[in-house]
Amino acid sequence: MCGICGIVEFDPARPADAVALKAMTDSMILRGPDGEGFFFDGPAGIGARRLAIIDIPGGAQPMQNEDGSVAVAFNGEIYNHAELREELKKKGHVFRSRCDTEVLAHLYEQHGPDMVGLLNGMFAFAVWDQKERTLFVARDRLGIKPLYFCRTGRGFAFASEIKSLLQAPGVEVGLDHEALHHFLTLRFTPGPRTLFSGIRKLAAGHSLTVKDGRVTVRRYWDLPGGPPEPGIGAARAAERVRELVEDSVRLRLIADVPLGMMLSGGLDSTAVLCAAANAGASSLSSFTLEYEEPGEHNEAEYARMAAEAFGARYHPVPVGLSDFADGLSAIVRLLEEPVADMSSYPILRLCEQCRKTVTVLLCGMGGDEVFGGYGVYREAVYGRWAGMVPGPVWDRLVAPAFAGLPARVPGKNFVKRVRRPVEETYLGANFVYGGFSEEEKSGLYREELRERQERFDTRALCRRLMENVQGRSALSKMIYLDTKLWLCDSHLIMGDKMSMAASVEMRIPLLDHRLVEAAWQMPDACKVTLSDSKAVLKKAFKREIPEPIRRRPKRGFSVPVDLWFKDPDSRLSQMLRDPGSPLRGLFRQEPVDRLFDLHRRGAGDYSAHLFTLLTLDLWMRNFLHT
Repeated sequence: MCGICGIVEFDPARPADAVALKAMTDSMILRGPDGEGFFFDGPAGIGARRLAIIDIPGGAQPMQNEDGSVAVAFNGEIYNHAELREELKKKGHVFRSRCDTEVLAHLYEQHGPDMVGLLNGMFAFAVWDQKERTLFVARDRLGIKPLYFCRTGRGFAFASEIKSLLQAPGVEVGLDHEALHHFLTLRFTPGPRTLFSGIRKLAAGHSLTVKDGRVTVRRYWDLPGGPPEPGIGAARAAERVRELVEDSVRLRLIADVPLGMMLSGGLDSTAVLCAAANAGASSLSSFTLEYEEPGEHNEAEYARMAAEAFGARYHPVPVGLSDFADGLSAIVRLLEEPVADMSSYPILRLCEQCRKTVTVLLCGMGGDEVFGGYGVYREAVYGRWAGMVPGPVWDRLVAPAFAGLPARVPGKNFVKRVRRPVEETYLGANFVYGGFSEEEKSGLYREELRERQERFDTRALCRRLMENVQGRSALSKMIYLDTKLWLCDSHLIMGDKMSMAASVEMRIPLLDHRLVEAAWQMPDACKVTLSDSKAVLKKAFKREIPEPIRRRPKRGFSVPVDLWFKDPDSRLSQMLRDPGSPLRGLFRQEPVDRLFDLHRRGAGDYSAHLFTLLTLDLWMRNFLHT
C-alpha cells in the first residue's frame, strides 16, 4: 500500500520538476512511512511512498521491467499476482522480486492497457511507457483506491491525494460550483468532480492515457445492464456466494506483516471473519469500537459474540463520542473531499489503535450494496407486488384506506410512492441521501449564486446513472446508483483516507469484483424479499453465524449530532453562526437560522442538513481560506 504521484510536462524539452515531485511525495508520508522512490525520464517524473506489505526488502518503488522501458508506481494489492507472475515467466519475463508492483510492469509490457482486465485487486497505478512516451493510469473496478488528476499550466499531474496535487507546479484551485450543488444533496462529491475546481477523480473502473499533450479517459469495466442470470435458485446462489466469499478472503489473508479484522458484530464482517477462520486464520486479532455512551451505535455485544464463535482475539477500542466534535476539523483535513458522514472519526480511531499490533485490516464494507442490505431496498420488492394489484382496486380500496391515517403512521407516504417509477421515488424531494432538495438549495443560495446554480440538477445526474442499467429492475437501479455514488465516493473514500492516515491497509473481501458481478446477476429474490434483506449471504453462512447476528436488524452508525445542534451553545452550533464563516459568501444566513430553529423546536430532524453545512464550512476554512 502506497501513495503515488507524478508529473508529465507537455513540452518534451522541459524536464519534470524534481523539487516539486519531492514535495508531492513528501505530503503523503502517512500512506507510505516505509520508504520513498522516484523515476525520471525527461518530461515525466513519478514518485512513490511505500507501506511495505509483500516482499518487504525487495519491493521498493517505482519498479521497472528488465530493460527499463516500463516504470510503474502502484497503490494497492493485486491478489492474483502469483498466478500472473507464473504466466509471464512462461512468456520469458524475468523477475527480480516477489512484489506485485513488478508484475504490473511486465503485464503492461505484455498486454498494454488491456492488462487491467486481468487484475483481481484494489489498485491505482501509473505506468510510464518510455518507448511510446505515454503515461497510462488506471483505477480499480469499484474505486477502493483513490486517484486524482489535473491539467496544470504546463502539463498533467496525478496523485493518490489532493494535497499532493496542490504541490504540483502550475496548479491553481478554487471552488467547483457544480460539485458544490451536488454535495449539498448527496453529502459527498460525485465523481469525476471534486470540490476543487480543476481537480478530478479518475472514476472507478476507468483508465487514462496522456500522450502528445492529449488526455484520454476510458471506461474498462461496469456492471452489465442486461437481465440477471436465468434459472439460478436460492440454494445454488447461496453456494456460489459462499465459494466466492471464502476464496476472496483467502486471497486477502496473504501478507508478510501482521493482519487483523475490523469487527462490527454485523452480518457482513462476521461472514468475513467466518471465512477467515475456515481458511485457517486462527486466533485472528479483531478490533471493535466500544462507545462510552449507551445506545444503538454500541455493537460490542454482537462483536464479542462473533469473535468467540470463530476463535478470534477480541480487542475493544474505546471511543467517546464527544471526541468526534473536538477532532472534526482534522477529520475534514484528512478526508480532503468533504464527506458529511459521522463515521469518519470512529474508523480513524480504530485504525490508530489496531496499528499498534497489525498493519493490514480486513473489513466487511460493501455488503449492503452487493447483497441489498439497506431497508429502503424493500420498497422495490413491495412495489413489484403492488404493481400486480389492478389500478382501479388500488385507487378505490388501498389508497383511500391509507389516506385517512395520521401522518406519523408508518406506510402512509409509502403507499403514495410504491407504484411510481423508482427514478421518482428514490430521487424524490426527500432524497434518499438525506441532504438538501433542489428547492431547499435554491432558497439557500445568495441571489448572485442562485442564477449560476440553476443549471445544475442532482436528481438529473442520478437519473442519468440509472439509465446505464435501464433494462434492470427497480432494486437493481437502486443498488447500481448506490454502488456508483454512495459506496465509491463516500464509504470507500472514508475507509481509504482514515486507514491510510493511520498507515493501515484496509482490505475489503466483499468487493472482490468476481463476487460483485455474481451477486449482481442473481435474481432480486435471492437478495431482498418481503421480509428479509441480504438473504443470499445469510443462507450462505447460516450454519455457522450465530442466529442473533443473522436476525438482528441493520444498524447504521449513529452519533448524537442531532442533540449537539439543539444546543445553541455547542461548538458545532457556534461554528455555523460565526460571522466569519466562509459560508456567508455563498448562502443566506436566514435559511440557516431557520433550520436551527426548526431543529431545536423538534419540528423535524435537520441534523443532516446542518452537519452538511458544517462540514463544508470546515473544508473551506482548511483548503480555500487558509
